[in-house]
Amino acid sequence: MKLSDITNIKILDGQDMYKLVEKNPTVFSRIRYLVFSEISREIHFVAFDKKKIIAVGGLEESPYEKDILWIKHISVDPDYQGQRIATSIMERFYQYAMDNNKKLKHSSFTKQGQRLKPIVHRFDQKYPGVSIDEPLRDFVT
Repeated sequence: MKLSDITNIKILDGQDMYKLVEKNPTVFSRIRYLVFSEISREIHFVAFDKKKIIAVGGLEESPYEKDILWIKHISVDPDYQGQRIATSIMERFYQYAMDNNKKLKHSSFTKQGQRLKPIVHRFDQKYPGVSIDEPLRDFVT
């Protein structure tokens, strides 16, 4: 499967995501950081292979800071990892924030998520002013 074969990433609110996971009951066993109890609070960026959910990224509006979106998670089905799907979702986060006059705030990176640090650094440079986090200076691309 090539990234070009994957349906465009769709942006869904919590209510639409609840409906979608009802049709994809195996999603919680395949998509690691998607948490049922948090679905309603997140803006979801969902990648599909036909009708199968293969990756989900989540943003959440900060309840403490105006116009701030927290990057909550990006999870890719293990069968689809290594195909730049997480990178595509991350770029959609930046585009969405820019288009909606919002700022992004990163959470901590899991051990597996460490691979995204150089990508975040690249997007911080490509979309200046979108991220409010300290630049990731350790990574030069």
